[in-house]
Amino acid sequence: MIQFFVTWTVNLIQMWLLCFVANMYIEKRNRARGIQTIALVVFSLAFTLINQLYIPLLNATSGFILFIAITLLFFQVVWYNAILLSAIVWGIYAFTETICVLILSSVQD
Repeated sequence: MIQFFVTWTVNLIQMWLLCFVANMYIEKRNRARGIQTIALVVFSLAFTLINQLYIPLLNATSGFILFIAITLLFFQVVWYNAILLSAIVWGIYAFTETICVLILSSVQD
């Protein structure tokens, strides 16, 4: 149970960082901060539940799709810019996740 809440918190922080980084480069839509917060909590919960299935391809695909949805919902971009931004952010996320696993495996060996 603790692992679930830690994973959910990490995913929530990642979604918030996506919006923070995208906010620096893209004009934000006029949406209430409360709606954005609720949506980020729901998206991070959905992503956490999908991650609990432990299917790597499904995790990567769902993360990419959720980041596209967040970018399209909260920022004024056309769909191909949202895909490009989501691909860049998801690539950075995948790289950082890989680095953590590699460091952990090297420490355990």
